[in-house]
Amino acid sequence: MTPKIQLNYACSEKNTNRRWGRCRRSREGLSCRRAPRRSVSGPVCFVHAAEVAVWCRRVSARIIGVDAPCRWSTTGRARTAERELMAEKIWCFSTPSREAAERHPKDYFRWMLNGAELFRPLESTHALFDGNFGRTLGLVCFETFPQAVACALAGRMVSAKRKGAIRRALLNRARVLW
Repeated sequence: MTPKIQLNYACSEKNTNRRWGRCRRSREGLSCRRAPRRSVSGPVCFVHAAEVAVWCRRVSARIIGVDAPCRWSTTGRARTAERELMAEKIWCFSTPSREAAERHPKDYFRWMLNGAELFRPLESTHALFDGNFGRTLGLVCFETFPQAVACALAGRMVSAKRKGAIRRALLNRARVLW
């Protein structure tokens, strides 16, 4: 089976105890999980993006989804895909410009900065997916938004309040082992 990797956003002070963000070093770590669940005991936590890329190669990941923006806004406004999601009533963060993210007084966009940093080492071996597997040799990375994926799998809006249970049920129904 081809390993699939989900790379979650960087930890922050308020989510260090959540299931996907159990990093010992807040504001620095990157949490990873390999599917199926039985292949890794809980999230794997790294401090540096390059460590994540090495780990992905070591576990022979071919398809890597990152829950963070792959590119910054060039206009300072929501990117095209974000506007399209919002038009479908799927709320999402508007990705700022890199400069705006770096200037935020409370470092609110640290998870986006860490995610964007992660794409650089990943793209050295895994092409940023553009919708065409033919040019990728099957090694791709892509930006993902789990709530939008859940809505697409359900064919309707789903609540984010019980997102863990809902997403697991949808992935099981779609026969994606996690």
